[in-house]
Amino acid sequence: MFLSISYEIFGIIFLFIILGLVLSIRIVPNKTVWLIERKKQFHRKLETGIHFIIPFFDQITHKISLTPFNQEMFFQNIQTKDEQKLALKLNCTCQIEDPLLYAQHSLAAVIAKEQIQFLAKQKTLIEMRNNVEAFNDELYQLLDRESIQFGLKILKINIYYE
Repeated sequence: MFLSISYEIFGIIFLFIILGLVLSIRIVPNKTVWLIERKKQFHRKLETGIHFIIPFFDQITHKISLTPFNQEMFFQNIQTKDEQKLALKLNCTCQIEDPLLYAQHSLAAVIAKEQIQFLAKQKTLIEMRNNVEAFNDELYQLLDRESIQFGLKILKINIYYE
């Protein structure tokens, strides 16, 4: 009788150990980064591979893909130098360079609008429509320089006039 109770206790302990191992092992896929928080503060970054975390203490807060992604943004009422209003569609191909910075900021569209406004106020509507490639290049350089502070790398942009 005493022997059967000890087997049951051993079985329950063994189950808890197996459950703890299953909950603590995490496999991060290729080109992905996971951000871990402990006690509501950033603790560490898990890159591709097998990792161990402490169950119930460590929380996976962000799963960030490092593959390039495409983002479309629509802007209305962009004012030009000659005070014309136009609508633009910006097609932007980006890649995340710093997952921690990217997770903390979600201001990419706001920065894009500010930079488009800045460039548009320097040109007339006719200049913008006739020199689309030049406007694309100028905007690309501005956005690429500004996006570094948000953990992004701009790979390519295209502007379409609505």
